[in-house]
Amino acid sequence: MGALRQPPPRVRGVLLLVAVSVFAVGIVVSFRELDLRPGELNLAWLALVVVALTPLNLLVNVLELQVMARCVSRDGRLGWRSATRTTVLATAANVLPLPGGALVRIHALTGLGVSARRATGINVVGAMLWVAAGLLVAGLAALPQAPLLGAGAVVAALAGAGVSLALSRPLVAEQGLRPLLALIGVEVATTLVHGVRLFAVLQVLGVTATVRDGLVLGAAGPLAASAGVFPSGLGLAELLTALIAPVVDVPAAAGFAATGLGRILGLAVALPLALAFGARDLLQRGATAPVPPGDTRP
Repeated sequence: MGALRQPPPRVRGVLLLVAVSVFAVGIVVSFRELDLRPGELNLAWLALVVVALTPLNLLVNVLELQVMARCVSRDGRLGWRSATRTTVLATAANVLPLPGGALVRIHALTGLGVSARRATGINVVGAMLWVAAGLLVAGLAALPQAPLLGAGAVVAALAGAGVSLALSRPLVAEQGLRPLLALIGVEVATTLVHGVRLFAVLQVLGVTATVRDGLVLGAAGPLAASAGVFPSGLGLAELLTALIAPVVDVPAAAGFAATGLGRILGLAVALPLALAFGARDLLQRGATAPVPPGDTRP
């Protein structure tokens, strides 16, 4: 949503610089506050995050893109390989000072014959539903410790979902409600996976926390990304997590560090995959390139 509503290029460059600075300084300060050195990370939990939970997070993002395609395209189905490639490249593109991730997904949908307006529209609806799902899951998880805050988040989530469904009606009129309901389910699944992954990263840091705490803190991700201020919520998501953390008795420094480390681990998985897909595309283009006249290539 915010990724589709970006400031001018020069401003985006400045914002990226600010975001990277906030992120880098915050990571250093939070690790110092936790009195934690890289060698003290819990390697078993780290392996779980890298090998299982980060790929699982990519998987639900792939499913999200496939369901979006079904929402706006009657005949076009985005295959597993194409959806995986698009999701990986979109994840990598989110580090750029432009709406890279959104543009990659929109391009994939228009390749199915979907108009740019409808492709953009379903991305906006998906982003709004993601925010609503994040607020709903966080609100329900926060109810035992912060009833008023949790109830407020649930009410905001339901209101946001209502607005999203109203906006989506022209987009999904031909396909009916089933794909849209599937999209809602995928956004809830994405939120749950993100929260569990955040809990696991807290364990990597040796922070005492529960899965419920991770679900509450996970609301910062979609809120920061939807703001559209920094690329993929860089720095802002970490700051919001630090602000939310005391609600569930997690140190603010731990919230910032967990979100930041989770982002680093996610990119550590996504960027090599993006490079591999890019290299494969280049090789395929080279193999299918027309032979110039007079070329004696065998």
